[in-house]
Amino acid sequence: MSLSPSRRTLTVRWIALEEVRRLPPLPSGYVTGTVLRLIRSSQGRNERWTLAEVPLATPLQRRYDRGTADEWLASYLDEGSAERMVFLIAERSHELLGLLAARTVEWNRSLWLLDIRVRREVRRSGVGSELMSELKRYARGLPVRGVLVETQTSNVPAIRFYQKHGFIICGFNDHLYGNDDLENQEVAVYLFWESDAAGVS
Repeated sequence: MSLSPSRRTLTVRWIALEEVRRLPPLPSGYVTGTVLRLIRSSQGRNERWTLAEVPLATPLQRRYDRGTADEWLASYLDEGSAERMVFLIAERSHELLGLLAARTVEWNRSLWLLDIRVRREVRRSGVGSELMSELKRYARGLPVRGVLVETQTSNVPAIRFYQKHGFIICGFNDHLYGNDDLENQEVAVYLFWESDAAGVS
């Protein structure tokens, strides 16, 4: 892998589950000054969805977990055993800076991006982009159509990151987390990257 001079000491490599369990904690969360508001309107048999970015009076800060491997791995067990996942890390001088977890879904020929997280103090420095580039390279070598990822309409930083890397919004689920997801504006949003799309890197 060829890195720019500013990232020359960054190493991105695949690791086994046994090494994942020995990793130091890497918490997951975000801060955003805007959210994407999903609005549903009905007229007869017609349904219309509108997605608009709106500013917040006070920045939203969300923390998903403390970052221990056992904690975040357990949150994905409904998607299949940890033994079926693949893991990618980014490190500099043996310091863990970023982590990515994914698994192949055979029935619809897709690679599900389960988790991607970067240490807070090095975000926006290219670590996440290096992880994503390696995941795309990996996906191109599989018999899959592309990469699917789920996040929330409130997580604008994640959505913009995925869009920057060629993902498109492909759907929503306003009842995934609870019956008041739309009211709370915490709606699941799905994005997809087509691995065979011409001109997409």
